[in-house]
Parts: sequence; structure tokens; C-alpha cells
Amino acid sequence: MTITIRENEGTVVERGKAPLDPVKLLPSPQLAWATTDSIINEQAIVFSYNDIPGAQSYRIQYGTDPKFSDNTTEVRTNDTSLAFNSLPMGMTYVRVQAIDDLGLRGPFSKTARIIRTEDKVAPPIFIDDMNNDLLFAVNNSITINGATEPEARFTINGKTVPVQSTGRFSYQTDVADGETALQLSSTDPSGNTTRRPLRVVNLTKDRVFNFKLRSASGSDLSSIRSGSTTFSGNLYPGIEVILTNNALTRTVRTDFNGKWAVTLSLVSGDLEITFKNAVTGETYFSNSYSVE
Repeated sequence: MTITIRENEGTVVERGKAPLDPVKLLPSPQLAWATTDSIINEQAIVFSYNDIPGAQSYRIQYGTDPKFSDNTTEVRTNDTSLAFNSLPMGMTYVRVQAIDDLGLRGPFSKTARIIRTEDKVAPPIFIDDMNNDLLFAVNNSITINGATEPEARFTINGKTVPVQSTGRFSYQTDVADGETALQLSSTDPSGNTTRRPLRVVNLTKDRVFNFKLRSASGSDLSSIRSGSTTFSGNLYPGIEVILTNNALTRTVRTDFNGKWAVTLSLVSGDLEITFKNAVTGETYFSNSYSVE
């Protein structure tokens, strides 16, 4: 008997029987990756592809030969992914095809090239709203937000902090009065580690409002007199001090050493002093005074 098999068609011939009518082969699976070339540093990777309706199984070939004739391993699976747990250094070629209920194999997918290289770069650690190595806490509590490599193991003072697929992390903790030292560590799958110190200062109202007032009337905040008056204090870098006296507003930032000073010509009325984060604008404390 003679049958015609066109491109991407197949048939089954059993001994003593007529060939089955030609059937259309299943299409080649599409790789789940954005590109057929991938450079990785870790030893393990998951090779994924899309599901083909009607496929009973998948045949995956991989090895170091781009023609898949030598040094090639073949795997049959019902899943739409295959985990490679020990990829060798250098280039690995991978392709997959779908197999239907008759056992007919469809065309192979595009060949994926996986290049494994040695990673010698330590993962970065970024902390939101940080001034040098300093963060401010209020009411003995703080939430530390930041980012590192998505696959890294991230710890704060030895405690593991979950890292999202985007590399973002968030860690809430209580801190003692005064200053607390934290040690941040991030280790990628290749074993490269970055360590970073972090100081957390717990701000209190008594601490921020412990400033000096110099004028002709003295330094008693309970009876502030009108006229030229200089306010000064010593806190931490990254704090903004806002003084508002009726329609007059003056803003000053703490310097590198945390010191600040400003002179106002006060008039009778209200005086409001506010302390904020100079980077985020978060208000920490605010007090009102009466100017006579």
C-alpha cells in the first residue's frame, strides 16, 4: 500500500495491517524562557516549556553536543519541566518534543543553550531610607526594607529574613533605647557573601527636644520672649528641623555630625518646632510653644 505523508504528519504501521491514515504531529513545545540563551552561575536550574494539548509525554535531550549525536542524555517525562541539579561548567544544549497517544513524536523545540559560569561577585545589599549606615526608629520599633539578589540567603544578626522573587525583603524588629548595632549578611548560591553593618537609633521626644535656646531673655522654653533667638542642638545626620513662628518658617538640616542651629526673629504668637526625616519626609515629633 502507498500513503502520502506530508510535512509534520505521521502514521503507524503494524505488521500485517494497513498503515493508519496520516495524522498531524503535535507542535513543538515553546520554551518558558524569554530567550534560548541563558547564563547562570548556580549549579541547579529548572528547564521549563509550555504544555501541548494532547501530549501524553515529553522527550528531552541534553548534552554538550549541539547536534545531539554524542554525549547526549535523554529523559522521558509527563511534566512540563525538568530539574537539572548538577549542570557542568560551560555550555549545555537542551531541546524537547511532544509525544502523542500513538507514540508519534512531534518536531523538537528550539535548542536552548545554557551557559554556566563561575560567579565571583558578591550580592549587593540595599537599604531603603538609610543615611550612610544609620536608620531611625520611633517608639522602640522599626521596619527595615531593602533588596538583595533574589536567590541569596539574607540574614540580620544571624536570623534568616525571607527574600521575595524580586529581591525585596522586609524585617520588623524591636530596638532598645539609644543605639542598636545590626549586622546584615547576604550569601548567593555560589557562596559569595556581603556583610554590612547598620546602626539603628531609637528617637525619643525627650532626646530630640533637648536643644539650646540663646537670646536676651535666656534659655527657658517655658517663657520664650520675642526678638532675635538662636536655637541649636546635637542629634544625628539626616534629620530636618522646621521652626514656624506665625507666618515665618525656617528649615535647617543636621550636619554630618548631627549638629544644627538656626536664628529667628521671633514675634508674639505660636512657635511650632517639628523634627522630620530629611530623606523620606516622615515626621517624628512636633511641639508648640508660646512666644510672648
